[in-house]
Amino acid sequence: MNVSFVSPGFLIALSLIAIPIVIHLFNFRKFRKVYFTNVKFLKELRQETTSQSKLKHLLVLASRILAVTFLVLAFAQPYIPIASGARIASQRAVSLFIDNSFSMEAVTKEGTLLDVARKSAREIALSYHPSDQFQLLTGDFDPVNQRLLSREEFLEALGGIKVSTSSRKLSEIIDRQSDALASSGAEDNTAIVLSDFQKNMADLENINNPDGIRVNLLPLESSEIANISVDSCWFTEPVLQPNQQVELNIRIRNTGQLDAANVAVKLLVNDAQKAVAAADVPAMNYTDLVLSFTTGSTGWNKAVVSATDQPIVFDDQFYFSFKITDHANMLSINKNADSPFLNALFEKTGFFRLNNINELQIDYSNLLANPVIFLNELRTIPSGLSAELSKYVKNGGTLVIVPDSTIDLQSYSAMLNGLGIAPYSGFINSSERVQSLATDDPLFTGVFSSLSKSGESVDLPITEGYFVQSGGGNSGGEVLMKLRSGSSFLSRHINDNGQVYLFYSPFSGQTSNFSRHAIFVPVIYRIALSSGHQTPLSWVI
Repeated sequence: MNVSFVSPGFLIALSLIAIPIVIHLFNFRKFRKVYFTNVKFLKELRQETTSQSKLKHLLVLASRILAVTFLVLAFAQPYIPIASGARIASQRAVSLFIDNSFSMEAVTKEGTLLDVARKSAREIALSYHPSDQFQLLTGDFDPVNQRLLSREEFLEALGGIKVSTSSRKLSEIIDRQSDALASSGAEDNTAIVLSDFQKNMADLENINNPDGIRVNLLPLESSEIANISVDSCWFTEPVLQPNQQVELNIRIRNTGQLDAANVAVKLLVNDAQKAVAAADVPAMNYTDLVLSFTTGSTGWNKAVVSATDQPIVFDDQFYFSFKITDHANMLSINKNADSPFLNALFEKTGFFRLNNINELQIDYSNLLANPVIFLNELRTIPSGLSAELSKYVKNGGTLVIVPDSTIDLQSYSAMLNGLGIAPYSGFINSSERVQSLATDDPLFTGVFSSLSKSGESVDLPITEGYFVQSGGGNSGGEVLMKLRSGSSFLSRHINDNGQVYLFYSPFSGQTSNFSRHAIFVPVIYRIALSSGHQTPLSWVI
């Protein structure tokens, strides 16, 4: 029978057996004289005493030798190894998953949740036998961690766990643990998950209960939830121009249970500090603040908004980028002549560059290069143009449709249906005044004084004829300008990433005085400013 030892180095201590032997051999005792008056029984007494003394000393010697031997063997831990390929019913395999996502930085009385998870995993491992097998799994799903470790290797690997960007679903974790335990060869398999179990990982409906494996979920809770994060940011201005004073809106969110006061917020653009502020954020709520700064030259800029917060710091920085442009292209597709009203409006702005082309000279490949396209009173919309305009809007472009009073309803219906808009159903020759404006819409922000925001107190445009839509009303769009009859004069329709501004009367001729009205300039200019292929400031990866 072959016997092995877990810690054979302790067998050196068996040399300590020599100590009780030496004590036994050199047990010098001091004798004292005892005088007897009668020595009749002295010989018999001496024989009995010597026999008992020898037996006693031998028993003491054996006890000491056994005590030292057993003590050494206890530390050396002898065991009988099994043959290759054999299985032991008592052998156990344990897979421990330690969540090392950012949320595990939450603080408890014993440190961070990750510290608590390491400590709990160590205690669990020490409760098992040294010959049992262990798997240490983290959210990184490192292939190296798929193999099984001894207890000593497992305890040593615990110290190397660090917070990671990785976050795993519970079903993925259990599947990975099952794969490792299936190859262990043990009959007693246990999977343990140590985590704070955020909602985004609890896909209980996707979990497959593994056969022959006990699954234990051990939740960890922080003593007090406290975290400040930069939620999002956006510019007030739709277009950023060089050397322009702009406003960056920042949303700071407090997911903690206590109010946060004087949270320091800082903005860096191209590694240079541009603005700082302090925010008070109520518990379980958010606060919006505005930082103003002056833009630089044209081109892309990298920026980061940061908020001071401890100890969870992964969400304290919000990285984004923005582009500064010195001009914006616009395209006007005209029936015959250019629109004198659009030319007069944009020719002196410096920022907007209006290109005029005839309806027979359209370069379809160049449509996306123009953030705004005007359909200037075309009578007929060819099917090819209709299809290209639908793609243009879906890709984020802004289409402004100005009809002619004698349009081909069939071709217009095909185009509007392709854009998801109810088509024109007919033209009504009737004098109508614009009765109301959507003054709360960003299109009209700052256009009117606070004393004249109601439609009744403002001199609004008049039309002598207008188109109506099948279905009545605005048929799904946002009515920005409404006639007294309840029909729309201007509506906005969102289509995927783009938008369509639909007018119901032409600009030229005597049909409407809108193009000669004072409100024409801010409305068209705001449409141009709020349009274009808006690139998101940031992406979530």
